[in-house]
Amino acid sequence: MKDEDRELLVAAAVARAARTRLSATIGAIQRRVTPRALVDDALREVRERGVGLAEGTVSLAKRHPIETAAAAAVVTGVIARKPIWQAVSRLFSRRKETSAPSAGSTKD
Repeated sequence: MKDEDRELLVAAAVARAARTRLSATIGAIQRRVTPRALVDDALREVRERGVGLAEGTVSLAKRHPIETAAAAAVVTGVIARKPIWQAVSRLFSRRKETSAPSAGSTKD
């Protein structure tokens, strides 16, 4: 066998190996960009960031419990302002009704 033939066989083998690697790389890329894979990656990222945020929040709340309680009270007050206002209004309207003198009583 001539040196040229050996070089040609080696070059063909190298080309086949390169094609195989390229094909595998393209297959891997195609699997990664499927809609399902993209959604899974996005959900995994959101979960990881959410866990990190939650851990940071808990750590902050443990370091500053009074400020955390005050912030929670403010948020609760803003979210539930209408029911709170209604409850307070009913409470004060009942007090006025019970403290008013009854119509049939006479004082001597």
